[in-house]
Order: sequence, then C-alpha cells, then structure tokens
Amino acid sequence: MNYNFIVLLIFSNFLYSNQQKKGNFNSGAYRTTSPKYSTNLDGDIMIYINVLGEVNSPGRHLVSEGIDFATLLSQIGGPKNGANMSKVKVFRNSSEKTSEVFIINLKKFIKYGDRSDFMIIKPNDTIIFPETISGFIFSRINNFNTILSLFSIYVTLYRGYSGQ
Repeated sequence: MNYNFIVLLIFSNFLYSNQQKKGNFNSGAYRTTSPKYSTNLDGDIMIYINVLGEVNSPGRHLVSEGIDFATLLSQIGGPKNGANMSKVKVFRNSSEKTSEVFIINLKKFIKYGDRSDFMIIKPNDTIIFPETISGFIFSRINNFNTILSLFSIYVTLYRGYSGQ
C-alpha cells in the first residue's frame, strides 16, 4: 500500500480538526436584523440570544426576557469539560456602529453560588464560552490518539496482507 495516502489522511484529519474550532469574530461584520422581542403562547416576553463555544447546546436560543446566567446555563445544557468559565464573553451591539464586550466570571457562581458577576442579558447578545488551554491540548491529544490508532490498524493490515 502507499504510505503517502496514509500520511495525507493523517494530516488532513489534523488540519480539519484544527479548522473547526477556530473562528474570527468581527462585530462590525455581523450586524443583527432579527427582531428583538417575541412573545410565547402565555404572553411572556421572549428574546433571542446567541450562545457559542464550549457548551452542550450552542446556537440561537429563544429565552425569557430577564434570564440570568444560572438559568441560561441550564437551558443550554451546561458547559462542556474544558470551558473557561472565568472568561465568558458577552458581545452586545450598543448602537448601529458600536459594540460592547463584557467578561463574566461564572467560576465564582459555580463554586460558591456568588451571582455578583451576573449581568442582564439583552436581546441579540452573543455569549461565548471559550476553551481553556488544557481543554485545547487534551482535545488535540485525543485527535492524535485517533490518528495513531488508525496508523496501527493500517500497519497490522499491511503486515497481514504482505505475509510478514
């Protein structure tokens, strides 16, 4: 068999795994035009927010107006292992051309129940749960282990077919 194919497969898998986690957020390029408020069947006021990063259910969520971070964490399924809970970012468009960035430390809430860093979540806020350095390293080690396992299977099959 051709080793070049296996090497190409290994490197393409590694490159793909690195590409899917990276992103560039430029607040000027992502202006929202969606409605700010909605109501549910009970007449409660609802808002749309965006949740990205190391959470179990990222995406656009319709939540109650006035939701706090504790309730939001339960609605998005909580953080994943490797989420940096001390540097949660909230991006907010404050006007047509400017945006604000807030850093929230949810570690104090998770450890002690301290809600002092909580803030009011507003319509169309984008909340990003970043990855810790150790989470980044462990996820890449997992990818490397998968590649080594595939290579080991290849070598075992190659030796079986060649009669060695």
